[in-house]
Amino acid sequence: MELLWRYLFDKKLQCDPGGSYILLTEPSLNSKGSREKAAVTLFEYFYRLDTGGQQMTDYAIQTLQDSGHDLERVRKRTLAGIAKVYYCYLAQDLEGEARAFHEGCNLPTETSYALADGRNITVGKESCLAAEVFFSIPSHGTKWGG
Repeated sequence: MELLWRYLFDKKLQCDPGGSYILLTEPSLNSKGSREKAAVTLFEYFYRLDTGGQQMTDYAIQTLQDSGHDLERVRKRTLAGIAKVYYCYLAQDLEGEARAFHEGCNLPTETSYALADGRNITVGKESCLAAEVFFSIPSHGTKWGG
């Protein structure tokens, strides 16, 4: 598989796969093991991405602070980590949800969270923004490797 992809990227497509968007498709009855092997091969040899849970937590902190939540008085990494695990999701229509939040619509994804110091914060648009760090990598200051 690696040799085939290397041939396709180098000879036929003449592109650097690390700097390109790639859509990986597979047969509908492909086994889980084959699917995992293809994903591992693609990412290990062609498309290393230095982004993970820590970058998502950092971005969750940034979006919460940008929304006016004062996280300096609490353990911001702990709070953002909890918010990331329990409240964050990948929006199917990010632009639509952004419009709804901007227009003041209360979406079912808005959640009130009690902080240890007794204050409450509402996690709203931040719940769908944090996961976007994986899809808009250059704009979040994350390393982009090949």
